[in-house]
Formats: sequence, structure tokens, C-alpha cells
Amino acid sequence: MSTAPPGIDAALWDRLGQIARAPVLLVASDYDGTLAPITAEPARAVPRREAIVALRVLSQLRQTHVAVISGRGLEELARLAGTPESVHLIGSHGSEFDPGFARSLSPAQRALLDRLGAELSVIAARAPGLLVEHKPAAVAFHYRASEPAAGEAACREVLAGPAHLPGVSVRHGKMVVELAVLETSKGQALETVRARVGASAVLFVGDDATDEDLLTAAARGDRAAFSAFFRRYDRRVAAYFYTRSRSADATADLTSETFA
Repeated sequence: MSTAPPGIDAALWDRLGQIARAPVLLVASDYDGTLAPITAEPARAVPRREAIVALRVLSQLRQTHVAVISGRGLEELARLAGTPESVHLIGSHGSEFDPGFARSLSPAQRALLDRLGAELSVIAARAPGLLVEHKPAAVAFHYRASEPAAGEAACREVLAGPAHLPGVSVRHGKMVVELAVLETSKGQALETVRARVGASAVLFVGDDATDEDLLTAAARGDRAAFSAFFRRYDRRVAAYFYTRSRSADATADLTSETFA
């Protein structure tokens, strides 16, 4: 293995080299906070152009598969990400592989989803900056744009009230609480994609506590499986792209700011 470029951790460089030699590779990424910046208004979270270009280039490499696994609904994820068809998109924290997922909810789950939306909307109306985001099988309560004291109070009210309703699954993110009407797992979705493409190694890029099950899933399986979990995504990731493309100039142009 060659010497790590300046600014690249030597251990990371070696691990990426191991991944690059895998017979079949799956590269999976979260969306918010990874491909796109975290924003006060979720609808404004547009991905960095360099990130999408990098995913497109990766998906065109031989024996390399790319997936984006997000907590967003699949329809919204597809609209915002704008990725090519060669990139697999999985929404709703790993449960939404195909459009029309919401139609599979039972009448009781739909009723619970409506109730959650109504109760969270009442709480959001108590202070400026509180936002309710409706998803196919969940409702997210954002408090990033509110005053800290008001946001914390609203979050406590959500957790003490709607979050305790029977059938509700709670997830915590960065200044957001999501209440879902069914159990879902990004980790299970990652395993499903890995099985479909026959990947012998997995590289996952994520930024949030809700991505930790992906780390577990990526590390699970036979000895050939390999995973790397990143909480910071600066030019270190370019080292991986360089290892795959073997073109320093092209890699620098495409990925130097991918996850900056």
C-alpha cells in the first residue's frame, strides 16, 4: 500500500486500501448531514454537487454499488438527491425501497400516524421555530430553529406525551425527534442491499446516532465483509475515491470537497 497523502490518517488510508481490493464493494451513505448540510428547514437540504458527482462516478466503477439510506420518505429523497438510476435509494429509515410504501400501512397505523401529526402540530404551535415534518410512516418534530429553552421544553412534551402512545417507535436525531408507527432499521436495509448486490465489503458514511445500527450491520457477516464508519467527512474520504479510481487529478477534482 502506498504512503498516505498529507492530511490523511495512515490507519484510515490502510483500511480504505483493504476495501478497495474487495471483489464486490457496496458504498452506502446517509443523506442529511452527509451528502447535504443540516438545515433548519428540511425541504431546503440540497446535496452538495460534488457529493452527487462522486456517487455517480463510484456507481459507474466495475463491481461497485452505491446506495443512499435516509430517514426521509423515498419520494422526497429522490426529488432532493437527484441521483442517477445507478444509485440505490432507500427511504423511511430503511423500510421504503419502492414508491407507494405508505399504502402498506394498516388502518390502525394510519390512524395513529394522523393522531401523531395532530398532537405534534399542537405542540409546534406553542413557540416560533418548531416544525412538524410528515413522512410516509412517521412524523418528525424539529426544534433546531427555535429558542433553546422553548425547543427543549417542546421536546420534553413530545417525549412525555405522543411518544408514549402504544405502537410508536421513537428515534432521536440532531435537534429532531421522530415518532414512527412501525419499527424500521437502516441496518436491516443495508443488509438487504448487500445481499442483493452480493457485496463482499461495505463502506458506510453517516453522521448521526441513528446511523449506528448501520455500523453494526456493515460489520456483521462473513470475514470478507468490511465496514468503516465516519463521523467527520473532510478530504479523508477522497483517499478512498483515489484508491478506487487510480486517478489523483480526477479524484481531487470530483471529491476534494465532497463531504467538507
